[in-house]
Amino acid sequence: MSNKISKSAIVDAAKGRWPEILGVLASIPIEVFNGAQQPCPLCGGEDRFRYDDAHGQGDYFCNQCGASDGFKMLQEKNGWSFPQALEELARHLNIDIQDHAPPSVVGKVRKKSDVKQVVPVPDSAPAPEMRHWKLEKTPDRTWEYRNMVGQLLYIIARYDHEDGSGKKTVVPWVYGTTGEMTKPAWISKHPEHRQLWNLPEIAARPDFPVLIVEGEKAAEAAKEMFGSALVVTTWNGGSKS
Repeated sequence: MSNKISKSAIVDAAKGRWPEILGVLASIPIEVFNGAQQPCPLCGGEDRFRYDDAHGQGDYFCNQCGASDGFKMLQEKNGWSFPQALEELARHLNIDIQDHAPPSVVGKVRKKSDVKQVVPVPDSAPAPEMRHWKLEKTPDRTWEYRNMVGQLLYIIARYDHEDGSGKKTVVPWVYGTTGEMTKPAWISKHPEHRQLWNLPEIAARPDFPVLIVEGEKAAEAAKEMFGSALVVTTWNGGSKS
């Protein structure tokens, strides 16, 4: 991360947005942030947690976990270190950061708002390495999103954590340029326009019923379960997207 970005600057930018941030980055249901006493999303204890956002920093209190803020919840829920949580929060807020992936993969992306996605991805584009800059590994699973005529639009990559926690990190990869790049490259950024997965099959079988599920892994399982009886689709980013 660029050394000119501090936690205070990033947390200030997050004020008033913690329900959205924790929903997207930590998959915490929106009902958790209604101010009522309820089960804690961290320790699971019943009727011991309350979100009050007292200082505009996603503040909460739990009889078991104690009092803290949205940033701490982000760390605890995902098992992230302080630098990782800070970087992921900055990414979500589109704050100027320095990616740590190899330049040949992400092209020194500094402001994600400056990314210009190239769609469809040309056939001449190199195969993406998609090596995660923090987990230091390539994806365990990938899903290609294509338009109705089969042209590649972007890729969703899943990285399983190797610490035995069962956690995962999901990263979208698009092909494009930034203000600092003249040659397109694969960049870790949400696509400009989200698409439905499996569009070529939907187009090829217009009279078949369509089953919509949440998540690419569930979609693949549904395809195996129902075979040719119907068409399965999903979208990237989960129910908050």
